[in-house]
Amino acid sequence: MIRTRRPFLLGVIAALLATAAPLAPAAATEVEENEALVMRIVFEDCLGYIRAGTTPFAGLDTRPASEEALKAVHRTMRAHGTTVQLLAPRYVAAWGEAPDARFCVVHTVYGENGPPGDGKLGVRPEGFIARVTERAAKAGLTHAETSDVFSPVHSTRWAEPETGFEAGPKRPIALSLMPTAANADKSLLDAGLIVMGGPTLGKP
Repeated sequence: MIRTRRPFLLGVIAALLATAAPLAPAAATEVEENEALVMRIVFEDCLGYIRAGTTPFAGLDTRPASEEALKAVHRTMRAHGTTVQLLAPRYVAAWGEAPDARFCVVHTVYGENGPPGDGKLGVRPEGFIARVTERAAKAGLTHAETSDVFSPVHSTRWAEPETGFEAGPKRPIALSLMPTAANADKSLLDAGLIVMGGPTLGKP
């Protein structure tokens, strides 16, 4: 029997989604509306790093990641990238270049009592997917595989046109987002899982 090696980033995305999905509908928390910051992190910080190698999150509050946060980061990301606390102890960010993909990830840290602190990446779910799709298309991520609903039970993926490669210097850039918490009336969702991957050495 021949076993094929799963591309690193696909494995990371699957692991993060599996971790976040059952936890996302947990107890309500305070969530601060900040869609502009979410869009900045996705389309300026992460996309800028994937395409040009620009260090992400300049000017944002970044600090050394806690031991708890480091444990939440995939071991390959720790070995091949930089990991920091982003905005608050609630979030950890990692970026770097693994053997088969360049990556930029922001995700929520879960302790024994759930994520610490309030959500700082709040978006209004009505129309959010459409707004991301419009922004993604302008950035060249024209292939969208999403529902109309932003929720922890609906997958999202925006990507450049297919190249026939899932890894290495010819793989397309791809983005996935997921909410990891909501306020009491679910009018705001915390976009606490952001995963972007792209070709090694960035785009030519």
